[in-house]
Amino acid sequence: MCQINAAALAEFILISYPDKNITPMKLQKLAYYAKAWALVAGRPCIDAAFERWEYGPGEQVYLSCL
Repeated sequence: MCQINAAALAEFILISYPDKNITPMKLQKLAYYAKAWALVAGRPCIDAAFERWEYGPGEQVYLSCL
């Protein structure tokens, strides 16, 4: 089973959508939804520990990716 860490997931999202204006908040929410859909599909391959932040789910590593 594949495992992707939070930094690699953030990099993948940013590289996949270079023409989009992806803010730090948007990046965190996209990563959270990617992890949720991976769990729903029965393939928990994203290693990221999301926390409850004021404006939605967040993960510390995403702040360093931008």
